[in-house]
Amino acid sequence: MIRNNILFIKPLFFEFEQVLLIFKIYSFMKISKKVKKELCFEIFWLVVGILLAIFLFKNNLLFTFVFLFIFVISVIFFRIKRDITYFILGVVIGTFGEIICVHFGVWSYSNPSFLGIPMWLPLAWGFATTLIRRFAITFGRIRS
Repeated sequence: MIRNNILFIKPLFFEFEQVLLIFKIYSFMKISKKVKKELCFEIFWLVVGILLAIFLFKNNLLFTFVFLFIFVISVIFFRIKRDITYFILGVVIGTFGEIICVHFGVWSYSNPSFLGIPMWLPLAWGFATTLIRRFAITFGRIRS
């Protein structure tokens, strides 16, 4: 029994060493306060989106309105160039892919309301697409 645990711990220790190496590499990078602030802001919205999905996925209407509210607030106060374009692309492409996958039985949703998908899912695709783009822009500003 102890031998099995040692075999299990050894790969975890190796992965931990890799993570430490990555942090050492990143510690040499110069990250401005503005980039750190943007990164924290984007991580905050990622966590908000995940928490909303966890707690509101059963109430399609409420979740949809909350996502719409977040989108409107972000467009008014926090929009950067082409956010709306990427949001719409995410909505259209993500929704199209979801509907096709659900139709062919690749996966299903516990509370579908629109062509086999929840009505908030297109907004989640738009939100995710915009957020991924923002992360890419922010990481592109990090200098080594």
